[in-house]
Amino acid sequence: MSSILKKLSRYHRNGIISLKELRRKNPYLFRYLIKKGSLIDSLFSETGIRVMNDLSSYKDIIPLYLKYYYNDTVNLSDLRKKHNTVYRHICKLGKPEQVISEWGFTVIYKSKISDEQLKEMIQSKSEKEFFDKSLYNRIYYRAKKLGLSVHEFLETVKLRGFVP
Repeated sequence: MSSILKKLSRYHRNGIISLKELRRKNPYLFRYLIKKGSLIDSLFSETGIRVMNDLSSYKDIIPLYLKYYYNDTVNLSDLRKKHNTVYRHICKLGKPEQVISEWGFTVIYKSKISDEQLKEMIQSKSEKEFFDKSLYNRIYYRAKKLGLSVHEFLETVKLRGFVP
């Protein structure tokens, strides 16, 4: 039995074996695991490797799914783009950032510009120049998040020299 355990342990990622990936990579081990599932689960519980049954529904295994694909830090932008079904199931449970944080994961977003870069871009524009749409949307989002209008936000950045 230990040889089977060694073969199966090659297919784990972040301490989790995905049945979907195992079926794709090694169908013989997949069939063996399905037949002897309870016996193998007891062996894996000793080693700390868990088996994720992601063949039918994601509802019950979302935390394991996130651990398999993202480890401890979940990029929410990437999750929404690449794993939309899982993202929608998380949205049904509440705000995605809050739900994922409650499960013990760190949530990050894909952002192309930082606060420093935003400050530099705003300060490089003269009063008469217009912002392109993507920059304006970023400014608008950050201003509304702080409860300010776009004009007030721009004045604070230009006068104080930092993004609040």
